[in-house]
Formats: sequence, C-alpha cells, structure tokens
Amino acid sequence: MALEVESGKEFRRNPAAAFVFIGLDPNPQFPQETVAREDIGFITADGMFRASVRGVFAAGDLREGSTKQLGSAVGDGMAALLAVRWYLQEPHHLAENP
Repeated sequence: MALEVESGKEFRRNPAAAFVFIGLDPNPQFPQETVAREDIGFITADGMFRASVRGVFAAGDLREGSTKQLGSAVGDGMAALLAVRWYLQEPHHLAENP
C-alpha cells in the first residue's frame, strides 16, 4: 500500500520483488541463534557470502562489514545470488537426498 502525498490517495502496487530496509541495527528476530554473528549481531559470512550454516548465505545490511548503502546492498544481493547458484549446481546436496 502506498500513499500519494499531494492528493492523499492510497494505491496498491504489486512488485515482483522488494528490498526491505532493516536500518543500521541488525534485526535480532532473524535468524536468531541459527548462524554465527559478530558482537553487534550482524551475520558473519565469508567472501562468497556463505554464513556459518551450510546452504545459508548473507548479503546486504545484515552482513557483517556491509556499508549499509542501497547500491552496495544490491551488489551484495547479486553476488550472493551467484554464490547460491554455484552452491546449487554442486552435486553434494543431490547425493544426500536420493
């Protein structure tokens, strides 16, 4: 739902995707204690955006060391997407679930 400021008219958009701004503080509700975090609560990830749990990736504002800037978050997301793709192309997860 959105509001046009000048007219006060409300309208609905149906985007294919959305970026959610968390803010400068990490959201402590997700993923709680599931993955490793640094002292403030940002998710730690390696250079391929892999978090401490196999198959979990962190990008954007929630990742430790991010710049908290939209352009950087978009770049993180695209790079993480490629890392996820490479991960899914590896045969290791196929053998575990015949």
